Amino acid sequence: MKNQIVVALLLVVFLVVGIILGRVLGKPNTLGVKLPTITPAPSNWASEVKLDTPKTSQLVKSPLEVKGAIKRNWTFEAVMTIWVLDSNKAVIGGGPVYTTLVNESDEWVSFKTSLTFNPVGSSGFLQIKNDNPSGLPENDKIFEVPLRFQD
Repeated sequence: MKNQIVVALLLVVFLVVGIILGRVLGKPNTLGVKLPTITPAPSNWASEVKLDTPKTSQLVKSPLEVKGAIKRNWTFEAVMTIWVLDSNKAVIGGGPVYTTLVNESDEWVSFKTSLTFNPVGSSGFLQIKNDNPSGLPENDKIFEVPLRFQD
């Protein structure tokens, strides 16, 4: 009986959080996520992101394995975001990714994830975005690489 009550309460909590997030994030796109319109810095933050896979302009398909390392200041509570975008920069896959800290003194953290997406067109982008709890646009960091989608 207690287990049923706990499960019911958890379902209610998830429902309420989902409704709140839906209203906070605004008008949904393909995945129901509203991305900020941010122009990446001219350096494209390449000195702070080491992307092992995929490579720039690589031919990819879903699921896409993404692996690399990132400076710790890109994360908040070990989380950052990776999106797969179409050529118009609309979200077609991705979400939050947890990083792995090997040593507390390390400046870099590693990440590895598998992203499912539905390709739109023949090309798009992989976008890695820092977790910015302040919400201030000047604290946003975006790293992008072009991709080619396999039929």
